[in-house]
Amino acid sequence: QDVDTTYRTLCCTCLSTDRNVISINGITNIYQVFRLIMYDYTGDRYGDSIIELDQLICWECLAIMKKFSKFKRQVHNAQEHLRVLAMSQSQETMDHTYISQSLSSLECTTKTNYDKVVVDCTNDIKTTEWPQHYITISTT
Repeated sequence: QDVDTTYRTLCCTCLSTDRNVISINGITNIYQVFRLIMYDYTGDRYGDSIIELDQLICWECLAIMKKFSKFKRQVHNAQEHLRVLAMSQSQETMDHTYISQSLSSLECTTKTNYDKVVVDCTNDIKTTEWPQHYITISTT
């Protein structure tokens, strides 16, 4: 039997083997996100044994983790704003300018031009003859 016994490095979050991977153990904010996800999955089953392993992830999973880390910071920031707002509501002089803008990065844009204009110059234009009972002209 031909059994593949070669050692392949794989991403610990998507199991891809055809990509370069990097260790996230030294990237504090990304490793924190990984630990949060793993704790949600494993709970206390593995304890601190996972710390001993070198966690390797690919560029795509790293980008997702970075996005998640940024979102986590945004949630913490929003919760801090809400906490301060709740504290100030008990006081008579509430600062209404404290939450002046959304933390969301979503924006709306209006596109006024086309990406591409396609002109079909073939003579294969087919016209459909509609039966007379489908055409109704009203002059009232």
